Amino acid sequence: MRIASRATNGYSLRRALSTQSRKVFDRIARESTKLHSNQTDGKFDIVRIINDIPYKEALLSLHKVHSHLSNGSTASSVKSAVGVLPQFVRHKVGGQLRVNIDQLASQLGVKFVQQIGNLASFTDVLDGLLRYYSDQAAQLLLQLTRNFIEQQADSIDRNLNTFVSTELVLYRILNHCIKNYESCAVDFLERRRFEIIDVISKYFQSLLPQPEHNSRRRKCATCHGVYYMCSL
Repeated sequence: MRIASRATNGYSLRRALSTQSRKVFDRIARESTKLHSNQTDGKFDIVRIINDIPYKEALLSLHKVHSHLSNGSTASSVKSAVGVLPQFVRHKVGGQLRVNIDQLASQLGVKFVQQIGNLASFTDVLDGLLRYYSDQAAQLLLQLTRNFIEQQADSIDRNLNTFVSTELVLYRILNHCIKNYESCAVDFLERRRFEIIDVISKYFQSLLPQPEHNSRRRKCATCHGVYYMCSL
């Protein structure tokens, strides 16, 4: 069930997101069965969820690797003091972030929320974003993530037979900006919005497998089926 449908039927977005997080693997498994049932007699391979998001500790220590970033804890405390965190974010006891799903959907759209695969991972990436970028710059990168999700996520899911999560797209955008731009200013990033989206699009395009004639055919010693190996 889509989150939008659940919300229409009276379910809160928070409950719908929790339900979707538990059912992501089941949904991928069902789709994989549909795609391959005529070849595997009902057996299937779980399609991987593309995810190279680092642990929270690594996300919040990026200023130790990239000198142009301000100290994360300092940036976070300043934002908390002046109250410029996005409306959908609150600080919990201990400084951890808490995301209000209803307000998040209101600000960035239901599709943005619908594609969140793991709320904890999304919160970790969001925490890193808010620590190192101004409120205006963070809002810009969140909007770029929204645009990408709304315009490209479905086609990527179909072509790669996978699930592209909101948190992964946000992380790839954040990672690109940190590694390639010394300036974190919103006007600088605004001038590069199309460049950023293009880089993220090419990243997912690079994950498409090559045609079979460009791949090496291998036989599995366990199931006696065949598979192809190719360079990404």
